Amino acid sequence: MKLFKKVLAVVLVGAMAVSMLTACGSSEVSKVKDALKDAGVTIDSAKMASANKASGALEKATETFKGDAPTEEEAKAVQAELKKMTEFSFNDATGSATTSKYDLYIWTNGVVNKTEGKGNTYSYLKKVEAKHVTEQGLKRLLAKNFIKQGEFKGTQSDYDNLKAVLKGVESAGVSIQKVYGVDVLLVVVEKGTAVSNLGATTPAGSGT
Repeated sequence: MKLFKKVLAVVLVGAMAVSMLTACGSSEVSKVKDALKDAGVTIDSAKMASANKASGALEKATETFKGDAPTEEEAKAVQAELKKMTEFSFNDATGSATTSKYDLYIWTNGVVNKTEGKGNTYSYLKKVEAKHVTEQGLKRLLAKNFIKQGEFKGTQSDYDNLKAVLKGVESAGVSIQKVYGVDVLLVVVEKGTAVSNLGATTPAGSGT
């Protein structure tokens, strides 16, 4: 009986911890949605579903990484999963008819873009393109250091920048998921939607 009570206690503690983590994530997403509404952006349920799908894949993939960045084998596995997400423009094949509907963006927090030299930074929201979902691109995009620097901390500054970046966007979907222990924000918009490159000091069309 004592053993049963101990096991039950452990299960309950675990359930409470999961519940608290879920509540925290839901609370932050709710705040992001409110911020977007303030900016005149409509929250679209289909885009929300796609954002959650991409977030879930990102979280699941990084949980299996053994190091601070995916190995070639791990990057290939992630690449295979991403190829199934045909709704996103990063899967559009050059010169072929495409069926994608959405563009996927990741919050970078204006992190330094080391591929372009000292002093250059990414825009706060960076569009995920075909070059990012190659093996080499995924090794950089999913590196622990890059993800942690791009943490969405939910500060007033974060919300102000997010609203400024998405001002004028008609509708969007958002998702926040814990990756490497930090909040990663993904935003889904209609394909071809103009999104501000606020925060970027990298020349247009260059860099990762």
